[in-house]
Amino acid sequence: MESLPFKPLDKVIDLALEASIRQLDYIINYKDHEQELKELITTLKSNKKTVDEKVKAAKDNVNQMTPTARDWLDKVATKLEESKEFHDDKMLESKTSCFSGGCSSGALPFLWHRRQLGRKAKKILAPAIKELNQEAPNILANISLPPAVTFADINPLDGDYLEFESRKGIIEKILEQLKDSTVRMVGLHGPSGVGKTSLVKRIAKQAGDSKLFDTVVMAIVKKDPDLLKVQQDIADGLRLTFGNIGENGRATLLRKRLKQENTFVILDDLWDELDLNKIGIPFDDDDVVSSHVTSSKKEEEEQTASENSPGSSGTSKRGCKILVTSRYKELLLGKMNVKEKLISSVPKLDEKDTLTLFKKVVEMSNEIPKFNPETLHNYCAGLPMAVIIVGRWLMKKNKLEWEGELERLKNQQGSNEVHRYMENSVKMGYDHLESEELKSIFLVCAQMYHQSLIVDLVKYCYGLGILNDVHTLRGARQRISQSIQMLKNSGLLDSSTSNDNFNMHDIVRDAALSIACKNQNVFTLRNKTLDVWPHKEQLERYSAIYLHKCHIVDGLPERVNCPRLTFLYIDCDDSTLKIPDTFFEEMEELRVLVLSGIDLQSLPSSIKCLPNLRMLCLEKCTLRDLCVLNHLRKLRILSLSGSRIKDWPTVLEGLRKLQLLDISDCFISSSTKSLSLSSFPNLEELYIENSLTKMEVKGQINHSQISALSELKHLHQLNTLDVYIPSAELLPADLFFHELNDYKIVIGDFETISIADFKMPKKYEASRSLALQLEPGMDIHSLKGVKLLLKGVVNFLLGELHGVQNVFYELNLDGFPDLKHFSIVNNNDIEYIVNSMELSQPHDAFPSLEFLSLFNLKNIKKICCSPITNSSFSRLRIIKVKMCPQLKSIFFFYIVEFLTSLETIDVSECDSLQAVISKEEGSKKVVLHKLCSLTLQKLPSFVSFYNNADMPLEPESMEKQAKITEDIGIVPAEDEQSSTTSFSLFDENVEIPNLESLKLFSIKIHSIWSDRISNDWFQNLIKLTLIDCNLTYLCSLSMARSLNKLKSISISECSLMEKLFISEENNNEYSKDCIFPKLEEIQLSRMEMLKEIWPREDEVRADSFSSIISVDISQCNKIDKIFPSHMKCLSLKSLKVYSCEWVEFIFKSRLPSQQSDTNKSALLEVIDLGSLPYLKQVWSEDPKGVVNFTNVRSIEISSCNTLSNVLPASIAKDLGKLESFWIYSCRNLEEIIAYDGGSETSSEALEFPEVVSMSFSNLPSIRCLYKGRHIVECPKLKQLRMTGCPNLEIFKTESANEQETAFLSPEKVKVLTSKTYNIIVFYSLYLPHHGHDLIGIKHKLKEKLLL
Repeated sequence: MESLPFKPLDKVIDLALEASIRQLDYIINYKDHEQELKELITTLKSNKKTVDEKVKAAKDNVNQMTPTARDWLDKVATKLEESKEFHDDKMLESKTSCFSGGCSSGALPFLWHRRQLGRKAKKILAPAIKELNQEAPNILANISLPPAVTFADINPLDGDYLEFESRKGIIEKILEQLKDSTVRMVGLHGPSGVGKTSLVKRIAKQAGDSKLFDTVVMAIVKKDPDLLKVQQDIADGLRLTFGNIGENGRATLLRKRLKQENTFVILDDLWDELDLNKIGIPFDDDDVVSSHVTSSKKEEEEQTASENSPGSSGTSKRGCKILVTSRYKELLLGKMNVKEKLISSVPKLDEKDTLTLFKKVVEMSNEIPKFNPETLHNYCAGLPMAVIIVGRWLMKKNKLEWEGELERLKNQQGSNEVHRYMENSVKMGYDHLESEELKSIFLVCAQMYHQSLIVDLVKYCYGLGILNDVHTLRGARQRISQSIQMLKNSGLLDSSTSNDNFNMHDIVRDAALSIACKNQNVFTLRNKTLDVWPHKEQLERYSAIYLHKCHIVDGLPERVNCPRLTFLYIDCDDSTLKIPDTFFEEMEELRVLVLSGIDLQSLPSSIKCLPNLRMLCLEKCTLRDLCVLNHLRKLRILSLSGSRIKDWPTVLEGLRKLQLLDISDCFISSSTKSLSLSSFPNLEELYIENSLTKMEVKGQINHSQISALSELKHLHQLNTLDVYIPSAELLPADLFFHELNDYKIVIGDFETISIADFKMPKKYEASRSLALQLEPGMDIHSLKGVKLLLKGVVNFLLGELHGVQNVFYELNLDGFPDLKHFSIVNNNDIEYIVNSMELSQPHDAFPSLEFLSLFNLKNIKKICCSPITNSSFSRLRIIKVKMCPQLKSIFFFYIVEFLTSLETIDVSECDSLQAVISKEEGSKKVVLHKLCSLTLQKLPSFVSFYNNADMPLEPESMEKQAKITEDIGIVPAEDEQSSTTSFSLFDENVEIPNLESLKLFSIKIHSIWSDRISNDWFQNLIKLTLIDCNLTYLCSLSMARSLNKLKSISISECSLMEKLFISEENNNEYSKDCIFPKLEEIQLSRMEMLKEIWPREDEVRADSFSSIISVDISQCNKIDKIFPSHMKCLSLKSLKVYSCEWVEFIFKSRLPSQQSDTNKSALLEVIDLGSLPYLKQVWSEDPKGVVNFTNVRSIEISSCNTLSNVLPASIAKDLGKLESFWIYSCRNLEEIIAYDGGSETSSEALEFPEVVSMSFSNLPSIRCLYKGRHIVECPKLKQLRMTGCPNLEIFKTESANEQETAFLSPEKVKVLTSKTYNIIVFYSLYLPHHGHDLIGIKHKLKEKLLL
């Protein structure tokens, strides 16, 4: 006992000795540490180069770099910058070698330098760089993702959707069918124009909103389907990239991807049988059951551990469900094998709904039209599409004429066939279009694909010359935009399309093609085989020929006599297809020629026989010798996009009327140094993105690039430019861009153009976008042409810009009036975004800005620190700040009143940041009315949301403590918490009434909400995520009461948190309140101190947590039970508990004192438990009907070595919906179902009618399923796996021994069809001595039995 006081002193001496040895190691072994670091740096540079190349390839494929890869590159750049001094051997030698002058100033500086550099090399840099090198293989394997695409992006919803009385219930019926685990495919049928597509889009939206599926995808199949396009549409929805693989390879990838999660696949508009397997959509019954039948226990356990790790999907079933639509019910029944009870019909509109829709179309509220609605209903045949067309046509008429017009239509009715009505309706709409020009545009639209680009329509119509008095492409764009709106107003084009695309309903397209064929002699063939060309007489009449993805059996004829042909379109993937040299000789009137995917060794000489050609499109072709183009003197549009061009002509003087040139993504090999751009004085639009970097001119790449850019100054009509200039050094000094209306210009060597959420718009998309990065030594002020762009730029990515410290003051004093999206990345010089102190009056600053992203700005000090006008930042919706180490706050208080549109704040890895809003003298309450998302991540100096950002965080003594901490690694607990105990994230001076998402990562705050906050200031919070925060609790019960819209809680690595909720001192005021009534999901992981999840029974009402659906808890080692007896959670559907050391019970049960408490039904579907070494029981007591668990579908339990049984008898006898049952690695498990005394008769059967998969592995103590001698019947069992169960009795025997127990009944194992492959695997298994039972099972299954 006497020696006890000296023990702390001994510990201090040991620590001091250990620290001293470490310091000596830094000095003595410095050279070794330096050499090791250099080797690590060399490896890192090599890894970075490989990653950079992969990123470039991903960018070329229009993919997005993954956040993980981006963060890795950021860290690499940081570490390489920090290790620069180790690259200068002379400097290192001078500082660390006594023989090189390091001792000239004395031994102390010499030793100090060696210690500092040795410590930096070994302790700081080497571990971090080594870790980065270890991460490199994983980064390379996950370098990029396809552009994020949502279901709504691909399939835009019609905002004017009207739910009809005659159709109510269809959506609910189909959604209910999809919830049924036994249902794989449902069908919907109805005539064209009845609204099937609109209906399935609504179903898709509701399925997505209700979280019924993880992913919803849709493909429109159409007549004569293009399977590659169907596969691509599904892949786009899944964000799956195929690469260069064929149809079968695509199918394999799709099949694997669709099995990974719960996916809803919609196949719209089937005309004939569709081979789902050929596409890659899994549908066989085998796909319902788990794919966990593996060849070894190791594979099984590894896969299971992976799937059930924290953060994995909580979806209860993987695979896909399918909704197919067709005009024909017989197709769904007979060829697609959809059960009749699962097919819904979309009824035609009744007279009441017809009138309702008509009044909406013609914009009548309650006014009754002065005609007989029956006439309208009969004419439109109950089809919404017909009602829309008729309504929009009648809108152009006087209302007094409506009745007469409808009577005239009534008299035209010949039969009641739907297609006749629809064709008449479309014909009527077509006939009443106001001009022949608009009619021609409509017919060109009909020839184009689903969701076609508007710019393609512009090119086709301008090339055909059908736009009257339009002589510029800009005028053509405006005219087409007006025409599309007129066609939408007429009901001939869908209204639910984006600004860049248009779409036409199938029935409208069919009618339009019929009109084109009859009136204008247009020949169209899609996805078919052209074996015999049309007769000579027909060819002579054709005005247009469209061959879409057709197989031309005998190739193209030597000559085609088409004297009236104005449009020829051939899109072919057959590389062997050749264009005969004389093919174009008899097409003198041809105006538009489109050839895609054809290998042209040389352009046919007969192309010069096309004197009227105005548009030539040769995309994705191999081209040589383009000199023949000089003969096309009327050519206005030339597109060679994606082609490989050899021998670019020296002169193209014959194309002086050219107005659009697209050579983007071309590989140009030439013997000249010029693109001859000056030959096109009338050029309005130029697209050369990614082509300058691919120019090969005998080793003189830079000269060819400079020459091409120099020629731009001669293009005085140029108003649209899309170009990537790899270096600003290539820019001629006299090149100006300020007269451009639209541009996408990239200047500089950006590793990826999608960095920091910046997205360059697509080609042809109207935009004013600039990405700018200058090399060291280049002055932005010398690039006057580029600087003039800044006044009108809308989308701006700014990289390194040496010498510029103040963005507003030095780049544009007009305040960037049009800028909407601004990203600044990897800049070491910028200190302020807005600092106009030198100006006498406040100025407008970024009045149109909607998105601001600051990434890796090492010296930025303030975003805005000077007077600005009220309009400044007034439209800012999103601000993201990352890796800005000098920034102490995001905004000053005086700016808050201007942030009237702010919705999202995302700040991460800013080492000095103390507050989001900085207080000033006289500051008042902060109210951010529209802010709905707040993310704060890795902010080591952070104090609170609203605080004085310049206040000292720690007393002087803390600096000394920090140094001790750095060298020895001791962190006194009282000091660690002393700097945060005074602050909450939000205090009474912060109100964010519409905040929906709050995410906090590595924020050292003591609490989230102050006790003095009003209950309605955060009432709309929906999602709360906390990771690695110093919180000791989540919130008080009074605060929980106010968060009545909260749906999701996710907490991880909060090592100080012991409970989620605390009671106030005056807790009587809040006792028995309902909290979290809408909470659906709670996820807790890696909570070392957490003991209590739920409030006590006397603190909250029984209806608290009444909407909880999912509970996922892992690595919380001090919890002893998951649900105490007062937490019923009847709404719970998914329960996952993993790696919680001290959990003894999942459900702590108690029998009710009153009969009224019985017969409650729980919705629980998934039970997933693993690595719970002290779990005694899942249910501490048999509920015995108090709560029924009839909805359980999946049970999986692993590595629970104290568990003796899984299910109480009362629950086991009621599992009518159970589908899969997996138990493995439970050492002491003796039986699956707890024996309840054997009150039932021995002949009573225990049936699991829906079980399709059972797996029991590594259960050395198990002897039976249930001692109650039940016969177990599994009529749908398809997969049975048993390994490592040496004492398990399997099949029912004929023994009279009363102690004999039964497992499976051979008579109740369903006979399987020949299409289904099933496996029974038995390892180390006890077999009954009656061999004929085993033989009976074998014959019953009719499959392979592996023993």
